[in-house]
Amino acid sequence: MLLDLNTLLAPGSGVTITNATGITDGGLIAATGVLANGQIDAFLLSPELTSATPEPGTLALIGGALAVLILRWNRSRVSGGLC
Repeated sequence: MLLDLNTLLAPGSGVTITNATGITDGGLIAATGVLANGQIDAFLLSPELTSATPEPGTLALIGGALAVLILRWNRSRVSGGLC
C-alpha cells in the first residue's frame, strides 16, 4: 500500500516530503524533504500513538487471560482458599 506522507503532515507546516528512505518496526519513518525556503533536510516521522488500535490477537489474549483469572478467583471463593 502506497501512501503520500505529505497528507500526514500538519497543514501549513511548509514541508514537502520527497523521499522516504526507511521504516522501523515501531513505525518511525526516515525521510528527506524540502522546507518552504527551498532547503533540503532530513526528517524522522513518528506515528501518532493516540490513533493506535489493538490487533484482534491482542484482544483475544487479554480476554483469555481475564477469563482464566475470573475462573481461578471463582474457584478460590468456592473452596475457601487459593488454587
